Amino acid sequence: MKIYLEQILITNFIIDFCILLVISKLIFTHIKYRRIMFSALFGSFATLIYPFCTNFLLTNCLKIISAIIMLQILKPINKKQLMLSVLLMLGLSYAIGGAILSNFGSQTSSGYIITDTNLIFVFITTILTTFILCKLISWIKTKIITNSNIYEITLTNNNKSVIIKSFIDSGNSLYDNNDPVSLINFDTFTKLTNLNLNQYLTNQFNELKDPHFITANTISGKRKILVFTIDKLSFNQHAREYYKVKLGVALHFDNSKEYKAILNSSFCYN
Repeated sequence: MKIYLEQILITNFIIDFCILLVISKLIFTHIKYRRIMFSALFGSFATLIYPFCTNFLLTNCLKIISAIIMLQILKPINKKQLMLSVLLMLGLSYAIGGAILSNFGSQTSSGYIITDTNLIFVFITTILTTFILCKLISWIKTKIITNSNIYEITLTNNNKSVIIKSFIDSGNSLYDNNDPVSLINFDTFTKLTNLNLNQYLTNQFNELKDPHFITANTISGKRKILVFTIDKLSFNQHAREYYKVKLGVALHFDNSKEYKAILNSSFCYN
């Protein structure tokens, strides 16, 4: 009986921890692994009460109460978040539990039992599936956040306009004399100013307004970037216009992206 209890506690702890981790990735903003561990530990010991439940209704009521308590340990910020978490946890618990018992469990007169050999496969499968799901959730969230911050803009300089897609980057806090600086790739710079690479390298910036170089911290280290002022920047979807906007030319721009400009974080609040 001691071995059976240890199996129950360890199995449920690992499964509950994995389920709570997936829920945290999906619904919660910040993941607190210590709280997930305490919550999974509570859920593991709560399963010891299930055999004493006399009917199906009582068992499911206990599972719902346990799920609510476990998720309260994670400190949801509101009732809506708690309700979504409970529904998701119950759904994942029944789906994962059913999949494990149907594939790795053996039916006996008193229910299902998982052998020690199959238990190893259960742990490997559960942990591997959780890892893949968490990576997939993070990737999808990144795509959603990125797409929600992409806007079509029009840059106007000396009566010449260029329409491009831009990305509002909350991490871009580049300033020049207290003025926010947004970044554009070299192709956009050429279209907007009619200056070619040779003119750029030889500093032929007579047609630009207030051209000068500043030092900027980038992923690849500190670099000198050309900063100049354009007449207007317009958001095409929202009909917002900004005048006397400073742009920086990023020579190491990732041109594989669909956007050709990285706007300053100040645009997040406008």
